[in-house]
Amino acid sequence: MLLGLSSSDPQAVEAGLVHLSYELLEYPNVYSAAMPAAQYVAELVADPRTPRRADLLAWLARVVESVGDAMVREFVELAGYSPLDHPASTFRKVRQIRPQLLAAVAARIEDPDPAVSEAARAAAAAIGQFEFGFAVVEDMRDYAWAIVQEIVRIFGTSTSDALAMVNEHWASFAIGPDNLLGHEEPDYWARTIFALHGERR
Repeated sequence: MLLGLSSSDPQAVEAGLVHLSYELLEYPNVYSAAMPAAQYVAELVADPRTPRRADLLAWLARVVESVGDAMVREFVELAGYSPLDHPASTFRKVRQIRPQLLAAVAARIEDPDPAVSEAARAAAAAIGQFEFGFAVVEDMRDYAWAIVQEIVRIFGTSTSDALAMVNEHWASFAIGPDNLLGHEEPDYWARTIFALHGERR
C-alpha cells in the first residue's frame, strides 16, 4: 500500500493515503506500522516527484497529534490504562521520532510548491508544539512557534537549533495568556533569544 504513495497512478496514491489515514490510525489506537510508515513518508515529502505531498505532510502532523498528551488522556479514559505503560508501545515509538519528523517537515517550508509550503508550515507548527520544553497554553502555541520560525528566518539556523534556543531560554517557564510575552512581536524575542543563546550553537 505504501509503495503506491510514490506511484504515477492516482488510484494507487489514493489507496496509500487511505491506508495511512484509516488503517494505521483508528481512534484512539495508533497501530505499530504507523511508526515506520511515518519515517517513510518523511522521506517521500522531500522528493518533488512525490504526488500529494501536502496531504502527506498533513498526515505526519496527524500521526504526531495522535500520540500527544491529550490523546493519551482520552485513551486512558476509554481503555482504563495508558498507552505509554509499555516501553515498546507505538505511542512511545512515534514520540521518539518526533524530532526527525519535525526536521523533515520544516525542510519543506520554503518548498517552491505553494501548497506544499503552506502544508509544511501548518504541519511544523502542529508537530513543533510537542517539542517545547516548557509549558505553553494552547492559545499561545502558534505565538511560541512563530518565534522559532523567526529565528530560522532571520539567522538561518536549523529548526532544531532554533527550538533548542527557545527551550533553553524559557526552561522551567510557563507561557500563558497573562504573560507579557505576547505584547512583543515574535521577531523581538527571536533576536533577544539568539543574542543570548545563538553563539553557543
